[in-house]
Amino acid sequence: MYIPGKAFEGFLNLDSFTLEHGTIDDVEPNAMSGLDVKPARADLHKIPRKYGRFEMRYSRLVNKVIPPGLLYSWKYLKHAAVVV
Repeated sequence: MYIPGKAFEGFLNLDSFTLEHGTIDDVEPNAMSGLDVKPARADLHKIPRKYGRFEMRYSRLVNKVIPPGLLYSWKYLKHAAVVV
């Protein structure tokens, strides 16, 4: 999978974002621009709550590196997990 620049900008604000399984060949550094992951207000959802979390789980990175700047625009991100 190739993730182009601004691929997720239509999602706007999320409280959780997960990429799971598959193979990631290349990710442009600005692929996540326009997207933000931040804690949602408690009155918007029921427990269990997500608190500004990004996860990349069991996804094979062909180049074996997380692209520089991938999470740069996420200024409210509280937790990040990379499980491979």
